[in-house]
Amino acid sequence: MNFWTGLILGIIIGWLVEWIIDWLFWRRDAEEASLLVEERLSASTGTEWETRLSDAENEYQARLRAVEDEWQARLNLNEQQWQAQFSTLEAANTDLRSRLTDVMALSTLAAAGAAPEREAADAFVTDELSVEGVAIGDADEVITGAAVKAFDDDLSAGIWSGDLPAVEASGLAQLDELDSDIVERLHLAGIDSVDELAEADPAGLSVALGLAPDETEQWIARAAAVLPEDSVPVSIDVETLTDVDVEQIALPPIDVEAFVEAEALSLAEADSEVGRGPVVVSVEVEAPQADDLTRVRGIGPKYSATLSAAGITSFEQLAAASPDELRNIIKPSAMQKLNFESWSMQAAALAGTTEPQTGDDLTLLDGIGPVYAAKLRENGIISFADLAAADEARLGAIIDAPAWRRIQYGDWIAQAELAASGDKIALREFQDRLFRREGDNLTLVYGLGDRSATALQAAGIDSFATLAEATPQQLESILQEAEIRGGFDYEAWISEAGLRATGKRVPRTRAKSVQVVACPQDLSAVDGIGTVYEDRLYAAGIGSYWSLAELPEEELAGILESHAGVDLAAIKSSAMQLAVDTGSLGRSWSGSPPDDFEVLAGIGEIYERRLYEAGICTYEALAATSPERLAEICQAPAMQTPDYAAWVSTAAALAAGRSG
Repeated sequence: MNFWTGLILGIIIGWLVEWIIDWLFWRRDAEEASLLVEERLSASTGTEWETRLSDAENEYQARLRAVEDEWQARLNLNEQQWQAQFSTLEAANTDLRSRLTDVMALSTLAAAGAAPEREAADAFVTDELSVEGVAIGDADEVITGAAVKAFDDDLSAGIWSGDLPAVEASGLAQLDELDSDIVERLHLAGIDSVDELAEADPAGLSVALGLAPDETEQWIARAAAVLPEDSVPVSIDVETLTDVDVEQIALPPIDVEAFVEAEALSLAEADSEVGRGPVVVSVEVEAPQADDLTRVRGIGPKYSATLSAAGITSFEQLAAASPDELRNIIKPSAMQKLNFESWSMQAAALAGTTEPQTGDDLTLLDGIGPVYAAKLRENGIISFADLAAADEARLGAIIDAPAWRRIQYGDWIAQAELAASGDKIALREFQDRLFRREGDNLTLVYGLGDRSATALQAAGIDSFATLAEATPQQLESILQEAEIRGGFDYEAWISEAGLRATGKRVPRTRAKSVQVVACPQDLSAVDGIGTVYEDRLYAAGIGSYWSLAELPEEELAGILESHAGVDLAAIKSSAMQLAVDTGSLGRSWSGSPPDDFEVLAGIGEIYERRLYEAGICTYEALAATSPERLAEICQAPAMQTPDYAAWVSTAAALAAGRSG
C-alpha cells in the first residue's frame, strides 16, 4: 500500500470516528430532549386532567344544588298544599262544632217539653233556620214572625235566605257514581253535601275541580235531582214577617224522641251543673326535685351551695349549663383547675339516677384516707359497723401498708365503734386526742399527700404554722421544682393549716373517695371501643370508665390513633354513663397488668368481667378467694354451676409456676 492509499484510508477512518462520536453525542442530547418533552407533556396532561376534574366537580355541585333546589321547591309546594287542606279541614270542623251546638240547644228545648208559645220560641230561635240532617220542632210547633223578627234585629239586610231542614242527611254518598277522587276534590272546594253541590256555581266549581264544564254541570244536576222536596230554598222578608200567618212557615214534623233519649243522661248531667257557679280546679304544681350535686366529682358542699344559689339545683340544670356559665358562677381562683366540662358530663349521666347505697363515709375517721377507704370497701367493709366488727389482723391484711407507716388499726376500730353508736361528742373528743398526739402531720390537710408533704418539708415548710404563712404561688413553685403536678387548691391548704396551727381540729369531709384499684374495667363495654382500642387504652394506663371519660379529646385521639370518623365525644359520654351505672366515679387503675382468666375452663368474658369488677384480676387473687365468694361474685345459673374449686386450684398452679 503506497502513501496515497494510506492517506485516503486514514482520512476515511478519521471521518468515520468523528461521525460515530457525533452520533453518540446526538443520541445523548436527543434522549435528554425526549425526556424533557415527555416531562412537559406529562405536566400538561396532569394540568389538563386537574382542570377536567375541577370542571366535573363544579358541574356536579351545580347539578346537586339544582336538584336540591328543585326538591326544596316541591317540598314547599306540598307543604303549602297541606296547609291549605288543613285550613279547610279546620274550617269544616269549626262549622260542624257550631252546628252540633245548635242541635244540642234544640234537643234541650224538646226535652224540656217546650210549648209553642211565642215567648219560648223567642228564647230559643237560632240564627239559622236549618241544620243539616236535623229537623227543628215537632208536629204542633210553629215559630211566630214576631219571634223571628226579635231574634234578627242585628241583620243589616231585611231579607234572610236559608234552607228549610231536610229529614234525611244529604251527604255525597247519595251519588252512587261519585268516586273517591272527585269526593276529595269537592271536599277541598268546601262542598261536603248534596245540597251544597246542587247550589254550587258551575263555572267556579269546574275550575276548582279541574273538570270540564259539561261534566261539572252533570254532577250539579244529579245532586239537584236527589234533593228532597222539602229542602227547597225559601226567602223570608223579616220586615213583613209579623203579618204572615205562622202556619205558613211551620217546620215539618220531626220526631226527636230518639235523639233526646240518647242524650238524656248527658243533658241531665249538664243541667245539674247549671247555677252552681264556676268550678275551681286546684292544681298543685310540684317544685322541681333538687338533686345532691355533691355526687358529681369536683363538687363539694361549698360549690353545691353556690350552684343552688344561682338556681342550679338538679342534674338536668347542671348538664345544660355551659362551662363558661359555671365558671362565672363558681369564680375559681387562678390556681384552681376545675373541669367544668366533666361536671356537665357527669350530671348528664347522673340525671334520672338515685343516690346509691354506699354505706358510711369512712374517710371521716382519722387515719383513713381515700385509698385506704377504697381498699376497705373492696373487701366488704363499707360502714362504721363493719369496721367496728373487724379485728386488727384483718385490717392489716387488707391495707397491707409498709411497716414504717405504723398505722394504729385499734384507733380505727375505736372511732368506728363510737361512730356506729351515734355518739358524736365522744367521737370528737377521741379524735381531738389523736390530733394532739399526732402533732404537725401535714398529710392531715385535705388534699395534701405524702409526696407533696415531703416536698414542702424539704423546702422548710414543716409545720402548720409555716404552711399557713405561705402563699399559693410559693406552694406551686415548690411542687413544680419537685416535679409534682400542681394545680391544687392551695388556698384551702393554707386556710386549714391556719386552723390546725391554733389547735383547732378540722374534720375531713369528702363527697367522694378516690379509688385506685388493681383491676381494670372492661373498656370494650363502652360504645365505640373494641378490642384494638381497648388494648391501646390499657397500654396507655387507662383502665377505668372514669379515666376514659376524663381524657381530653385530643389526648384520647392520640391514644386511639383514630381517624376523623370516630365520635370521641360519644365515647366519653358512654364511658361516663358506665361509670355512673357501675358506681365507679373517681376510680382509676393502678396500671398493674391483669391476668387472662379465659384460659381457665369455665371462665368466659362475662365471668371475667365480674371477677375484675370484684377486684380479682390476678391468679394470686383468684387462688386466695374461696369458692363460696366466687359463687357470690359470678352469680351463675343453678343448672350451669362452674367448678369454682377447679378455678382456685388452677389459678394457684399458674401463680406458683410464674413465681417459681
